[in-house]
This record gives sequence, C-alpha cells and structure tokens, in this order.
Amino acid sequence: QQWMYLENIFQSADIKKQLGATVSKFEQVDKYFKQLMIKTQKSSNCIKIVKTSFQLVEQLRTQNETLELITKALQEYMERKREAFPRFYFLSDDELLEILANSDNKDVIMLHLKTLFDNLVKLDIQDVEILRMHSREKEVIDFTKSVKMRAPVEGWLLAVECEMKVTIMRRMKEGNKNYTEAGRKQWTISNPGQVVATVAQIQWCAGTEDALNGMQDDRSSLQTWKEQNDTQLRSLTELVRSNLTDLERCIIVALITTDVH
Repeated sequence: QQWMYLENIFQSADIKKQLGATVSKFEQVDKYFKQLMIKTQKSSNCIKIVKTSFQLVEQLRTQNETLELITKALQEYMERKREAFPRFYFLSDDELLEILANSDNKDVIMLHLKTLFDNLVKLDIQDVEILRMHSREKEVIDFTKSVKMRAPVEGWLLAVECEMKVTIMRRMKEGNKNYTEAGRKQWTISNPGQVVATVAQIQWCAGTEDALNGMQDDRSSLQTWKEQNDTQLRSLTELVRSNLTDLERCIIVALITTDVH
C-alpha cells in the first residue's frame, strides 16, 4: 500500500522537479518491485522464486527501509511547505500533496480554498493575475492590487492572504469614514458584509461612549442614544422587507441581530 501510495504521488511532474533525489530513489525501488512481480507472475512455484532470487529477504528488507526513508523525506518536504504557508496545516497530507502535485492547476487549488480560508470559495484569475475573491454568499471583493500566480504555490497563496488583509483594511477605513456621510440604509447595502458587521460595532461603541460621557452635561444623552438606536433598528426592519438581493438580505439580517443584542 505504501508503495502504491508513493507511486501515485511521484508521477507528478511538480513533485519530481522539487524532490529529484527522493524520486530517483523511489524509481529504483519501484523498478525492483515490478521486476520481482513480473518474475513471480511467470512462475506459480513460490519456493522456486525465493530460491532463485538473490538474497530475496535481505533485498526486500533493504527496499522497505528505503521506502521508509523516502516517506520521511516526503513528510519533511510537506513540513517545509507548511512552515512557509501555515494555512497548509488546515489540510490533510493527501490534500496538501494534491495541491503541491498540481501547483499550476487552478481548478484543483480552487477545491481547497474554502479549507485554507474561511468562507473563500473562488478567486477570479485572468492569465496569471488574481483580481478578486468570492465568498460562499456570492459576495465579490476586488483586490486593491492584483496578485501574480508565480511558483511556488505557497508563495502566491501567502501573497493572496496578505492582499486580503490589505483590501479589507482599506474597505474598513472607507466604510468607517463614510458611515456618517451616507444614510445608514444606503451605507449598509453599499458595503461588504464584513465591513458592515465590524464598522457598525465600532460606531456603536463610539456612540455609546459619547452618550455616557455626555451625561455630565445632559442627563438624557443616554436615553437619546437609545432612541436613536431604536430608530435605526426600525429603519433596518423596513429595509429587510423591501426588494433585496439574497446577499443584501443576509447582510442586513446579520446587522439587525447585532443591533438587537
């Protein structure tokens, strides 16, 4: 089983390129086992095979030891990849090897995005440029700067992770800045869900602190702030009953839940 498992892995051109010496060792073991199997198939007398095969037991033991060393080298290789891109720890060995063996195959890597990144299901790629990301709710966020798909795979995945943070940080700052400029209704449906959820709580905390501090001069400031929140909540309730897309409804319902709490 171990032999067949390794045989499937080392058929990949990408793995052969990165683990040349290890692959060569495996090919020698593979050649020995296949020759022995051919010899065994031609004769139904197993005792004859054992007697006519030079030091068969010692050879099999040596080949198995080599397989163990090859497996260890493969594990060390995967560990280096995980150290370079820690999100690979979210993947099983088989899943990681599938990515490493198909580093130029976009479709294969897309299958594992939702495991590597929470709620990321797709990347828009044009030639070698990664332009935007898609969530499970079909929300699309354009990257501030495109990311180039350049080998190794862990390199550009790390670049995607960095660009995600930069993009969301920029959108957070913009959303926080224009929160008071636009009406809350329009603001809610014109910003990404993560921005709405985060900035709404930032603004609520800031408003609550202002209301508490304001009670030194106006004892009704906290009550006024509560009434303002009630008005905002009624406004969202009206909005959620209107003609919205599934994504907009999802964002507003989440915000209503937060506002109620």
